[in-house]
Amino acid sequence: MFQNIKNISLPFLLLNCLAGGFLLFFYGAILANPNGYMFSQTGDGLKNYFTYAYHIKHSNSVTNFEGMNYPYGENFLYTDCHPILTYLVQKIAIVFPTISDYSIGILNFIILTGFFFTFWVLYFLLKELKLKQWFALLFSITIFLMIPQVERIAGHYALSYALAFPLSWLLLLKHQKKPNILNTLL
Repeated sequence: MFQNIKNISLPFLLLNCLAGGFLLFFYGAILANPNGYMFSQTGDGLKNYFTYAYHIKHSNSVTNFEGMNYPYGENFLYTDCHPILTYLVQKIAIVFPTISDYSIGILNFIILTGFFFTFWVLYFLLKELKLKQWFALLFSITIFLMIPQVERIAGHYALSYALAFPLSWLLLLKHQKKPNILNTLL
């Protein structure tokens, strides 16, 4: 069971410590109580929280948001309500109805854990590009600090998924090495 622990490199372990430290330093209070905090309480940020939470709790349709444009509703894509996450939480709420009360916390937690895994993806992407482990460590941290998605956390939550671009590049590089779709994810 613990045989794979020997394969963990010191730079990767250090990366995890730095990524965790970054999240705890800047977002520790939010991680302790993700449902009790809103990244933005005005403007687009408040609207995005509202549309996401309202769609989970009150909309009967998956694709039509009923909280605006009464009596017709609005297409869910125009409301910036995280359609895939909304759909998943709506389906989980069928079995566990009280989960909809924690929708804001779920969104906050997913965004912040996405930041943590962005460090990983950047590190593995740079290693895939043949950088040495220590350079991959240094530049994955540097690149993360420069990505614009971190600043989108102040109101445009759908744009704050920092993991999206580096993950797509990593999967593309892996797919070019092994074109089989099943090998892409390995």
